[in-house]
Amino acid sequence: MKEHKRLSLRVGTAAAMILLFSLHCGQVSRAEVDTSMQVTGLLAFHRGGQTFLLWDGIEQYGDLPGNSNALPGISQAVYKEKLAILDRQDKSGRKIRYRIYRSDKPMSQPAALQSAEFLAEVTPLSIYYPYHLGMYWQADKNKDKVIPALAVQPLQPLKAGQELYVHTVRESGTSYYAVITVLNDVENHAMSEANCSSTLVERTGIPQPILQRQGRIAPKEHYRYHPGPATIQYYVRWVDEPYSDQPRCFEWAVAVPDDYHRKQPGALQLALHSWGSTFDSGTYWYETSPASIRVATVNLPIQDWWYGYRKSSDVGDGNRDDVVFNYTERRLLSFLDWVKQQWNVDERLIFVEGPSMGGTGAMQLGMKRGDLFCYSNSWVGIGSWRNSTYFRKGESRKWGAIDELMNYNGVRFDDWMDLDWWLREYPRQETPFLSFGNGKNDGGIGWEQAVLTVKALQETKRPFVFVWGMSGHGQRARFMLDPVKMALNKSVPAFKNCTLDNAVGTATKLGQPQKVTMPNGNILDDWFDGDSIGQINAYLGWSDIVDRDRHFEINVYLTEDAPENTCLVDLTPRRTQKFKAAPGQKFKWISTSRKNNRMLQSGDAVADKWGLVTIERLLVTKSGNRITITP
Repeated sequence: MKEHKRLSLRVGTAAAMILLFSLHCGQVSRAEVDTSMQVTGLLAFHRGGQTFLLWDGIEQYGDLPGNSNALPGISQAVYKEKLAILDRQDKSGRKIRYRIYRSDKPMSQPAALQSAEFLAEVTPLSIYYPYHLGMYWQADKNKDKVIPALAVQPLQPLKAGQELYVHTVRESGTSYYAVITVLNDVENHAMSEANCSSTLVERTGIPQPILQRQGRIAPKEHYRYHPGPATIQYYVRWVDEPYSDQPRCFEWAVAVPDDYHRKQPGALQLALHSWGSTFDSGTYWYETSPASIRVATVNLPIQDWWYGYRKSSDVGDGNRDDVVFNYTERRLLSFLDWVKQQWNVDERLIFVEGPSMGGTGAMQLGMKRGDLFCYSNSWVGIGSWRNSTYFRKGESRKWGAIDELMNYNGVRFDDWMDLDWWLREYPRQETPFLSFGNGKNDGGIGWEQAVLTVKALQETKRPFVFVWGMSGHGQRARFMLDPVKMALNKSVPAFKNCTLDNAVGTATKLGQPQKVTMPNGNILDDWFDGDSIGQINAYLGWSDIVDRDRHFEINVYLTEDAPENTCLVDLTPRRTQKFKAAPGQKFKWISTSRKNNRMLQSGDAVADKWGLVTIERLLVTKSGNRITITP
């Protein structure tokens, strides 16, 4: 028999995709076995580039209350009890597993296994998905919550006692499958129609999400702080390379408000949850006009801060790959492509948001995909991983030591994850409008990384608003998405050096802390230079942009809550659609008052080496100015 790389796949937490790797080569055992202990009821079908295998297991690991065939799942307490029974039986000499074989010839005889391809070993209880409850699904607080049974047909959860394996095909053709019981590592070679498939015609394709269940949010109810009425649809999608280094499945939630209509495209929100949370926690659903469709998923496994990881990151040191791949980013973007095919989405109004780990993903993915996202909102995220050492050092299994590994695109991984580096390396690449916030006293996320990100945003003239304070990991950004002004087909201004900005400092550690009195009366220590609480660009607004070849106009103004009536600021048009400049090209600009149409300022500007035109020390008022730029 040919040697195969063996993957031990615990699909129970397999569909949960808790993956146990047993990479070894071996021969099919020829030991005598009890042929009565073989699976039955094998059902195989192919769809969307994937072959689904269902069969009746030989053990249910305890009883189910009530009519088990009608249950959409089992409680977490019952699931944990079944796992405990499974573990006891493994240790007591009744270890049951199921091995999946694939061949281009019928496998009605044991000899056919000699030339068949070994695909995976499946652990019992494979139809249940505990990560629906998040990373800490096993916590006592979840004991009464349902661990759902997976569905491979829309809205039809699998029945208790069934097992499941999903294979993503790499080549089109004709195949045959066999599911073999393994008892104490000895294979049962009894072959029949009960455990062998008939001919399957397989074609490569993009894996399709499968609707698991759906729910309604009533008009007076809320889902992730968004009022109903709305519908929430839950999907599962099985993926492999290039969206995961191993076969895994992931759950998704798509929330659609009733005021969305197919004749009017809706905005699309990608919500990225915080560490250990799920799509039903750790994120928000923001209201926009037109209606916003919310898409969220679980980052489990592998929880990777919404980027990716090196192959085999959860096995022994000697077997891990030395290149990091952006598996999770690919998975997110692929699902968004599918959503855009199902609903009428305004592709100019796609935005990404999240807190903490989700805020990190919103910055890292959002900023690098300015061709897709018009806006990014980040709470207490990490912009510069190299300078957020607490969490970075804890991710060495996935990402190696700092500066050790390369990224899949030929860039050093820690450079790619450092916006301080990335923004300067790609100054011409347009980025979404970014609103983010960090706490100076957030010991885990770190303050230095935030300051370095701000400096890079300013130096490369990007549109953003930053707020900070002494609220630690509870610091919040301002949600500022304006669909009229920030759509992907609209230019946005980048502001810099506003005289109303607070001093963000240099993240230099002080010899003695500054004392900060909080609104609740608590006195906190601020150990870094700069203002303890502040903002950059938060008082500046704009409207009515005219973006034409050789002509650019914009209204700029101070918001009513600005502490002064005027300010000076540098203004750079970004993401211009038609107004373009060559490096070194000269321009004239005029600023007039919107209040009385009186000219306030005028001057000359020269496009920089990136072809960006900046008006320096522009006077801005609360009543507003009209700025005109021409060659």
